Amino acid sequence: MKYDYPPLTRNMFKGVIKIKGLDLTNKRFGRLTVIKYVETDKNRRKLWLCECDCGNKKIVPTTYLTRGDTTSCGCYRKECELRNLSNFWGKTKTHGLSKTRIYQIWADMKDRCNNKNNQFYKNYGKRGIKVCEDWLTNFMNFYNWAINNGYTSKLTIDRIDVNGNYEPNNCRWATWKEQANNKRVTRKIVIYEEKKSAYEFEKQYGIKAHVLIDRYDKGHRDDKLIYKGNLGYFRKTNLKRDSKGRFIKKEEADVL
Repeated sequence: MKYDYPPLTRNMFKGVIKIKGLDLTNKRFGRLTVIKYVETDKNRRKLWLCECDCGNKKIVPTTYLTRGDTTSCGCYRKECELRNLSNFWGKTKTHGLSKTRIYQIWADMKDRCNNKNNQFYKNYGKRGIKVCEDWLTNFMNFYNWAINNGYTSKLTIDRIDVNGNYEPNNCRWATWKEQANNKRVTRKIVIYEEKKSAYEFEKQYGIKAHVLIDRYDKGHRDDKLIYKGNLGYFRKTNLKRDSKGRFIKKEEADVL
């Protein structure tokens, strides 16, 4: 006799995996209590829904539970980090600003002055630049100074004396260009016997600072430094200045 059987579906085998395999229901692992089996993921790992003592729920693979890799929803790690910070700083931080831009500026400032593994340590900590004690140990001291001294999201912290420390009397909030103009590595060049930084000449003549530095390093001076155009076409005898001091070709000068 021939029978017509219904097609096999995945739903028919729900619960079979739990019966054949290890049943962790109601078992406890650290702070986690297993509630029920959820599913098997694409890596063929059994996933279990667990409830933490703090009330949060988390889905965890079998091996993470049995090996002791996961013992909470993450609350235990946070408690350990908070306790370590409390022991280090002497008190628990509750300012709620750890994810803000100004907090990151404070953290980066300390790191490049104190962490030898920081890629910028050679330009700061290795040169003896430090963060003052009031800022180093208390973020809120730095925060209050920043707010009262013109901090905005478009500005960065800048040391007035590039060889001095990070401290209230030696710091300001400046744009990237202002900060670059104040850096120790800013190049000074001479044009028409006037010595300024390349960034200041950029404002004066309208030619990018990196172009001026590149030409200066190649030995060009004065007229060639501030020539607006390809130097391959530069001919001093064929050029005159317009009313704004820019060089123009002789033919164009005759028309004007």
